[in-house]
Amino acid sequence: MQAQLATADFDTAFKLRSKMDALTSHEVYAALREHILMQRAGSKSELEQRVLGWDLGKWPGPLINLYLGKITPGQALATAKESSWRERKRQKCAANLYVGLHYLNQGADNEARSLLEIAANNCHKKSFEYAIAQSELQLHTEK
Repeated sequence: MQAQLATADFDTAFKLRSKMDALTSHEVYAALREHILMQRAGSKSELEQRVLGWDLGKWPGPLINLYLGKITPGQALATAKESSWRERKRQKCAANLYVGLHYLNQGADNEARSLLEIAANNCHKKSFEYAIAQSELQLHTEK
């Protein structure tokens, strides 16, 4: 579904939704990406229902809370502070990407571009976040 988000292939992404199972942290990210796709397509999202039962106090819960309007972008960015260096780096990567996408959906292009550039420069080159950030920056540059 990440590739479909990056290329705006909404129909394929929606079909892939039905294949999602357990609500692991990876699935929470998947639910978040689906929510972003649905926002862009002008469809109603079921994000809140999709994450029922997930402890939104643990990562990536703050990103979900951002998209649910419960916290600000600044608060979401500040929550990426896991004790291990490697996990903190992953969280900061995700926070920069998803807060950047949030800004993009809100029409705050300058803020979005800044965070997407940080994600593109700091996320692991083989991660979905890196690919999405690169794609969004390319789409944003083409506008």
